[in-house]
Amino acid sequence: MKLTNNNYTGDMDWEKHEQNESLTTRIKNIIKDYSINSLFKEFLQNADDAKATRFKITVDERRIFQHNGRKYLSEEMEDWQGPAIWIYNDAEFSPKDFQALIKLGTGGKSNDETKIGRFGIGFNCAFHITDLPSFVSGRYIVFLDPNAKYLPTQGYPPRRPRGTRIDFIGKEFKKYFPEQCYPYEALGCNFSEEFKGTLFRLPLRTSKTAKKSEISDQVFEIRDILQLFNGIQSNKEMLFLRNIESCSFYHMRQQNSQLIWEAQINMSDKDREIRKSVTDTAQLYQMDIEIIRNNKNNKKVSEIWLLCTGGNQCSILKQDLKGFSEKMRLKPRGGVASLLAQSDRKSFAELRAESFPNPPELKGEIYSYLSLSICTNLGVHLNGNFSLSSPTPQSENDFLQADCDDAKWNRYILYDVLPLLHSKLLDEVVRLEEIRYNNNRAGFIPHTLNNLWPITKNLTMGLYKSYGANVIKNGNNRIYWTEANGGKFISLREGKIIEGEETMIGDILGELGISVLKLDKEKLEQIKEIAKNKRNLDFKYKIISGKEVCGKLRGKDSFMNSFMRKNSESILLLLRFILSRIDVSFENLYGLQLVPLNDGSVGTFGKIYYVGKRKHIDLFPNVGPSKFVRVDLPHDLEKVFKRDELSVLNIRQFDSAATLDLLFLEFPYKNIKELDWDPNGNSIPNDRWLKEIWSKLMSSKTIEFAKLSKLPLLPMIQPSEKLVQLDITNPLLNIEHASYLYPVLKKLKLRFTNMKFPDNANSNLKQCVLPYNPVNIVNVLERNRILLNLTMEQLFKTSYLSNKDYEMFRIYIKDNHEDFKRLIQNQEFLNILRSLPIWPVHSCDDKFIDAESGILLPHNLPFFSFQQNDDFYKCDEFEFRILFGLNVTYIDEEEYFKDYFIPHHINTTPSRNYITFMQRILSLGKREIERYFELYPLIPNKSLTALVKANTLYDITVPLFCNVFEGSDNFLPTIFYSNTIWVTALKRIGLKYQVNCKTIIECAREIESQFQNDQYPTNVVRYRAKSVIDYLYEHTETLNFSSGQWSEIMQIKFVPSEKNFQNSLYEDAKETSGYESFAVLCFQRYKEVCWTQKPLFDKSVEPNDLFLQRRPKIGKPSPKDVINHWSFVIEKIKSKSFIWKSSENYSVVKKIIQRIYEIMNEFSKEDPGLSIDAEEKLFLNGEDPFDEENWIAGSELVFGLKEDVKGYKYEVKEVKEYLMPYKDLLILAGAHESDFKSISKTIIYEQKDVIINSLINKLIKEPDDKFHDVVFIVGEEKVRIGANKYVLSAASTHFEKIFYGGLSETTNNEINVPINIQPDTFRRFLQVLYGQSIEEIIKPILFKADDYLTFLFDLLKLTEFYNVELIKNKIEDIIIKGQYININNICKIIKHSKECNAQRLRNYYEEYIKLNKKFIKEQLLELCKNATNYEEILEISQKSQMLDSLLK
Repeated sequence: MKLTNNNYTGDMDWEKHEQNESLTTRIKNIIKDYSINSLFKEFLQNADDAKATRFKITVDERRIFQHNGRKYLSEEMEDWQGPAIWIYNDAEFSPKDFQALIKLGTGGKSNDETKIGRFGIGFNCAFHITDLPSFVSGRYIVFLDPNAKYLPTQGYPPRRPRGTRIDFIGKEFKKYFPEQCYPYEALGCNFSEEFKGTLFRLPLRTSKTAKKSEISDQVFEIRDILQLFNGIQSNKEMLFLRNIESCSFYHMRQQNSQLIWEAQINMSDKDREIRKSVTDTAQLYQMDIEIIRNNKNNKKVSEIWLLCTGGNQCSILKQDLKGFSEKMRLKPRGGVASLLAQSDRKSFAELRAESFPNPPELKGEIYSYLSLSICTNLGVHLNGNFSLSSPTPQSENDFLQADCDDAKWNRYILYDVLPLLHSKLLDEVVRLEEIRYNNNRAGFIPHTLNNLWPITKNLTMGLYKSYGANVIKNGNNRIYWTEANGGKFISLREGKIIEGEETMIGDILGELGISVLKLDKEKLEQIKEIAKNKRNLDFKYKIISGKEVCGKLRGKDSFMNSFMRKNSESILLLLRFILSRIDVSFENLYGLQLVPLNDGSVGTFGKIYYVGKRKHIDLFPNVGPSKFVRVDLPHDLEKVFKRDELSVLNIRQFDSAATLDLLFLEFPYKNIKELDWDPNGNSIPNDRWLKEIWSKLMSSKTIEFAKLSKLPLLPMIQPSEKLVQLDITNPLLNIEHASYLYPVLKKLKLRFTNMKFPDNANSNLKQCVLPYNPVNIVNVLERNRILLNLTMEQLFKTSYLSNKDYEMFRIYIKDNHEDFKRLIQNQEFLNILRSLPIWPVHSCDDKFIDAESGILLPHNLPFFSFQQNDDFYKCDEFEFRILFGLNVTYIDEEEYFKDYFIPHHINTTPSRNYITFMQRILSLGKREIERYFELYPLIPNKSLTALVKANTLYDITVPLFCNVFEGSDNFLPTIFYSNTIWVTALKRIGLKYQVNCKTIIECAREIESQFQNDQYPTNVVRYRAKSVIDYLYEHTETLNFSSGQWSEIMQIKFVPSEKNFQNSLYEDAKETSGYESFAVLCFQRYKEVCWTQKPLFDKSVEPNDLFLQRRPKIGKPSPKDVINHWSFVIEKIKSKSFIWKSSENYSVVKKIIQRIYEIMNEFSKEDPGLSIDAEEKLFLNGEDPFDEENWIAGSELVFGLKEDVKGYKYEVKEVKEYLMPYKDLLILAGAHESDFKSISKTIIYEQKDVIINSLINKLIKEPDDKFHDVVFIVGEEKVRIGANKYVLSAASTHFEKIFYGGLSETTNNEINVPINIQPDTFRRFLQVLYGQSIEEIIKPILFKADDYLTFLFDLLKLTEFYNVELIKNKIEDIIIKGQYININNICKIIKHSKECNAQRLRNYYEEYIKLNKKFIKEQLLELCKNATNYEEILEISQKSQMLDSLLK
């Protein structure tokens, strides 16, 4: 075969190199798992697995090379000669690599533990950007064309391969296809010698090629590709690889390339071997990476990395992990990498000379040899032989926290493998740190406790904290720093931790020779948390104690004095440190000069000092400062000094005894009865000072009252402000502290002191002030009224009280009502209380009356301002009880409701107060009041927008009502359901709470209304309708409808009806809105007999048996409906409707006819008076309903005949077996029984029939050779079938030539049938040749659709081969009458009609295809959508090609 536009004349036995699973749909699914961003990683990973050391990407912007007489592999290849991506590595493809590449979706690397690639399908991510990747390696060039649209055709029949591999040297590829080779030359491949390495070319998809692609229609521009590769951190991606040492990116515009960036690894040979090795032993090595960026600054960055790799032995794995490891071929290995130094100014030598003083901050990511884009913030990169469930980037939750074997293995790597490697890495870091410290000790900060601490801040999830804990819990790591003895690294077990961040204390203890480990609070908490874990019992640490510090300080006074002179606050720091660690053994402090006093001096533990507050010291300005411990102590120290245990060191708390003593020392005056004072003044005494003094004096019951009574310390606030002596014989009236009534009583001119002694105060003190109680206040008011010669109303008015004052007085009366009740029997006291003008009325907010002149309503009724009336008290329940107890005028609820409420509140919009009022009324349970609610619209609807009668509302707690009326206002408001008494009352009033016959009808009416209203979604109405119907069915025995009620519900359209019929036969179904009444609906089981006349019940609402027992007339069609439907069916059959006549519906049509006969037969028995037209041809008296001769009228049928009878004025027919079960129907339709008493079997056959029957019997029933002189050998099993030459010669000229034309074929009387045919089919073919009708031989397999058609095709082959034209024509007629419309059958018919030269059959179906193109194409499209493998797609393609010319 010659290639397009090429003079290549050599052979094209190029090796096909196709991806044998490369269906474009499969590739399309694969690249969903690979984003375009993974292109770099996948090719880099493949290069490392191939042991390449160099990796290079070039973005080629060159356009198509123009040349006269362009020579490409094919014309279509020219579309792919533009911009491309070149990917090079210095390793050559092996034969296994070539094979692995074409095994689409089946990785070839999982068995090789030296390979980092897991899935082996990453190459396919190239199809994101191209449809025609190619590569050169060694002496081969490979093209992959999954679409099979671009490579030249090969083979016979010719087709385009999906890939090819060419030996470009042996085939002189460049000589014949120079333009195809041209782009490679600029990349160092001249096709004249083997190419060292592997060079991939990924031409970019264009808008033109994207339209043809079955893989992707995405087009990437050069700028997109440049941006993609420009942002790659190649130094990061090479970090955990084993072989790649150089990675670069170039941009080519013409023939020359420009470097964009390059990353180069430099390392010693020893470290290189360690890097390449795959071992379970932990190994350390350093790696230098130099990154060059060709930008405006030509930036060059140097990085030094420290890595530790290795793993665990599989033998130590738990059984489940071991099984998973073996199954997935995973080894427990990994690595940890730390960035020691980074600079864009210094060389590697300079960086090493500095000993890495400032390791750069590193967020830390997780790798599975390549970055997984999972950030940890651990400060190091973690690499593990993780189990990746898919090649797509995974979330941290899926990767580590999912409940699956993959995540469990990954957690094992994270928790058990990598922490050991991390610890080993830290050991090496410590070694480097010691070198740095020895070189320069100034300002030394250990990295192990800072940048490289295993648990960093801002960890992205808790699992990483657990990882860091696993690193730390190796207590033998010398990662902790102490400044003791010159400074050194030690393990946690060798040092003592000082809690907190007291740097100065650490310095003190360090100078004392204690190996103190100074850890910040966060690290200390981490260590404590690790130690608490029961699994870390071997993890120990020690905290330095206060007792130990006291021992070190004792005897070192000069050292302490020197240290405290440097920092005056050091006393507090040291004291805090000791006290926080000394537990309760305060005796260790005795004699230590560590007590801070308020005057700035330092006291010695053991002398007497007081602990108080600044306000206490200020009470005694002359003597206080030197007797109190410093008051501005930090809170923690203050708490310690307040502990009772410090009394052993004579540290005491400030109390009343000290207060009294200090008062006599501070003040010179004594025995003064009254003293003028300024409570608000600045000098002592003032109010603040007095309160502080009394707060201490009243704290003790054992105070010396005689001594105290000599001091004027009791304040009098009415009628004037003075300090007076305490006097039991002349007490003052006390007012409660912050008393809300005091301002009112002050206006009423009562005398008070604001001093109140608590109940537990000294008894003498309490006798100096009368208790502030209601009785005293009322009596004092009455005393003042009498003294002023005023009525109580006048006293209040002249005192100018505000509304708030009156309210305060009422509140006080209510609060102290119990006190009044004890004296209420005293008429004099009762009269005083009744005279108090403090009670408000509804008519005016500013009016207050006494308890003698108003009217009191029931306390459980809210008040409505329906008229002006000065007599109604405005009060709450408590005030009601008080007023009622004061014997005010009272009216009851019924009187109020009848006389005041009804006349003014009908047709009122319900408010919250109205609701409350109504609830109170309902709670009374009084039927005489409830009757008003029955008569008037007084009940709120659900939305509280109107008042309605109770009998228009439904109980929402009844599921059926809730379902049917949901979203309406026809419910009782939910606020009433909080009290069953209210609901019970409303049920009495008329609330509908029972499902009965009446409410069922109302529900049905509601459904009928809702489906006619677009406001309600169809599915919601349908669900509600079903709930009503289900309730009706389930409670049919308890719902006793009257005849009128049942007639009403029968006519309501609320029952869901069937709207969707699957079979196309039912296209003329009775139109329905989706809801019908019981009166017109039929059961699904009657669908075949009435679908054109009656709507059907939806399957979900068909009545159950119990319902039908009570309502047997529902759901069954009438004889008239069935007869009308019967006529429709026969009309459709006789019209030879294409759909009805199709082979797929053949059995359905017969079933419909049978069901009509069955039900009409039942009707015939039930109603003898039923009328059926005896002359209408309604009965199928034969097998084929589409044969008009099989349809006859009832009057033509006679029972008892053994054959059809002619000779009368009309012909009569015997009743065939198919109609026998329907005798009653047939008799009703005019059929009759034979009048002959006995009919002898006198059927006379013609002589030819006798001969034919005899011959057929001998052919079938006598297989021996007695009557046979020729034997046919048939099929693979060599079945022998005997026959007679003479009979066959008479039936076929072909056999006549064979048997009597002198052919050598029959010399031994045996004939091999050359057609691959079933023996049974050949035997039936002979039966036809012997004279038996074709209809008789095909009857046994007539209804086996697939076998039947195959049988007919095989018969057609035999008639063609043996030249039996008459039988051949008959078979063609049978196939044509079958009306086969399925695409598979049509293709078979077209194929076999060609093979058998059945021209009439072929013409018929070709014409059918042309007339029904749309239908055929839809079937082809459906087949394509459902294809699941290559074989199915190939078969569909062949069918499409077969029909292509007919579908244009």
